Amino acid sequence: HNRQRNAKSRIRGYSRTEHNLFQSEFGLYNTRIMAKRFQIDSGGTLLTSLVSYYKLADTADYYGANTLTNSNSVAFNAGKIGNAADFGAANTNKKLTVASALVDTRAAGIWSSSFWVNVTTAPAANTRQGIIEFVKSVANSNSQMLIYQDTAGTKEVEFESYNGNTVQHVKVTQTLTPGTWYHFIFAQNGTNLIVYLDGTQIINGTMQAAGSGTVVDRFDIGSTGSEGIWFSGLIDEMVVWTKLVAAQEITDLVNGVVGQTMIDSAVKTWNGLAITSGKIF
Repeated sequence: HNRQRNAKSRIRGYSRTEHNLFQSEFGLYNTRIMAKRFQIDSGGTLLTSLVSYYKLADTADYYGANTLTNSNSVAFNAGKIGNAADFGAANTNKKLTVASALVDTRAAGIWSSSFWVNVTTAPAANTRQGIIEFVKSVANSNSQMLIYQDTAGTKEVEFESYNGNTVQHVKVTQTLTPGTWYHFIFAQNGTNLIVYLDGTQIINGTMQAAGSGTVVDRFDIGSTGSEGIWFSGLIDEMVVWTKLVAAQEITDLVNGVVGQTMIDSAVKTWNGLAITSGKIF
């Protein structure tokens, strides 16, 4: 029995006595640290190139340091997961914003964003609602916007690319039923503009050629400032990466339209190294 207990206590060749000595000397073995992770991450890659994670229960950046500014009192009400940013039923001036593009929107830019959208009031005939916008303040940069609109009675989702002078519209016929949550991936891969809806690609177009207009670093949620249009509904779980998310990552994020969030998870360590299944890595 003693031999079995000793064997169980070993981690890669160290006995219980030796572990006690290490713990006494370093004070680090069997400690726990809190680490942020996605609830579902099949390939262990969703943290790679992650810039910011906004749960949108408030203005905090849960992962990074890009705290949002609440412009004109956006509310936080029941959302897809916990609370969400609620821009109201007739938004004319509310948005969440940060004075940073977070990503590079030039022709060589590669980035992705993931979020949930629930329309409260659909756009009236021949009107538009701005969902989010990324703007990078550098030479030859573009503003990249996701818009929900009505064109002569037809509802459309549009990826709009604006270079300060001219606009490129890449759109698809798509109705977002009020009161229903939809998952979006809004991304740029070089000159390609990409949108996924509930895990299915609905847009893959070409961005506007670079222009010479003046833009200012900005990331807007609930509005597209370049167009001065506003979203009437809720947005939840906003995530931004400086990479193009892969198919399995999108599947994990959508999670069968159940969704997921980022959490704090306890990790056991020894001498600063994570311990998994009784082994030191």
